[in-house]
Amino acid sequence: MKKIGIGIFLFFSLYFSASSQVNLSQGLVAYYPFNGNANDLSGNGNNGLLVNGVSLTTDRNGNTNSAYYFDGIDDYIKVPNSSSFNPNTDYSITFYFSTEQSSVQTIIGKINYNAGVGTQFQVAINFPPVPGVLFGVNPLSDGCGSPALNASYVNTGGTILLNRWYCVV
Repeated sequence: MKKIGIGIFLFFSLYFSASSQVNLSQGLVAYYPFNGNANDLSGNGNNGLLVNGVSLTTDRNGNTNSAYYFDGIDDYIKVPNSSSFNPNTDYSITFYFSTEQSSVQTIIGKINYNAGVGTQFQVAINFPPVPGVLFGVNPLSDGCGSPALNASYVNTGGTILLNRWYCVV
């Protein structure tokens, strides 16, 4: 009886979640579909600037010019600071990535390198001592000289595999 009850519950959960809609523009700070550029389509104007030769490549679904390739040396996309990137409440970041290297890498980060203060966050991979994905946050009052106050490690079951797409939420 438990198996039938769980199956029915899952069916209704899947049915209702599949038919519900989410308003992504409500509270959305930035949205980068990478459809030929690094422009923010949220309406907040947080457009990205390509730095040091970032180039378009094929995304996880095989769509050309729908993802960005970074050389692992000095390429990045810079988004100018905006008050919308200093949240006062919880926030979510979602993205896909694939890597060709097993070294420590920052995938997404926000920091004021000039002053070393301000709200900071970082998503990195293969950060010692735990392989996988790291997410850390420093609040507005903390400087970058100390470890992230709210850092947490997400163990993905081992080192990130090369040339494989991952979804991070």
